[in-house]
Amino acid sequence: MTVVGKPPLFFKLNFDGTVKGDSDDVGIIISNHEGHLQQAKAKAFNLGYSSILIAEAIALHHVPKVSLQIGIRHILVEGDNLKVINSLYDTLAVPWKIASIVDDCKILLTQSLCLL
Repeated sequence: MTVVGKPPLFFKLNFDGTVKGDSDDVGIIISNHEGHLQQAKAKAFNLGYSSILIAEAIALHHVPKVSLQIGIRHILVEGDNLKVINSLYDTLAVPWKIASIVDDCKILLTQSLCLL
């Protein structure tokens, strides 16, 4: 995964996850380098029992997929769950519950995107 400073043209992808009952909901907000909304996506999953950590990791996992779908390469990833963000940037040991999700996300990001 390539981590660089902000280029002149980049997109910010903010992800979030939530859990209510047996439903996990994830959302991604995409804005351009000037902060203007470009696109918003949301999806619900019925995973049975889950946790906010897993929901946030699943939301992160959608970042590279959405980026590739709309054809953007330079992205700044933001989220409000510090454990998930630190797991992505390898500044924290990845919690075992989300290890496979984060590892898969890293592979997807390194194959085709430049992470800022």
